[in-house]
Amino acid sequence: MPLLQIFTNISRQEIPKNFGPTLASVLIGSLRNKPIESISIQITSDQYISLGSNDDEPSAIVYLRSIGSMDLDDNRKTVRSVTDFIHSKIGIKTDNIRMVLQNHSIDTIGKGGILACDSLK
Repeated sequence: MPLLQIFTNISRQEIPKNFGPTLASVLIGSLRNKPIESISIQITSDQYISLGSNDDEPSAIVYLRSIGSMDLDDNRKTVRSVTDFIHSKIGIKTDNIRMVLQNHSIDTIGKGGILACDSLK
């Protein structure tokens, strides 16, 4: 159940229609064994973001949390594909996109009131 969160200082109006579903289809190319229906994307716009001493350029901070689908090669592919997608669709310079990837265990993620570890039983 991957969760991708994007915090950005651009306005909601600058985010294209179908941005989330299109990004989900990009993610399935780098996350192993994850159906598109399991991917959740949250975009929080109009945020104050400062990257070092710069707080006036479009920027984004991206968090990706997933269960057991991340290794070094996957992470490289995911960071590149998500960064390139955000840059191409909303114009944020790649250097202004920061990304954190977190691999969670099945006892720390839930859906529908049930932990992932319990849904596997």
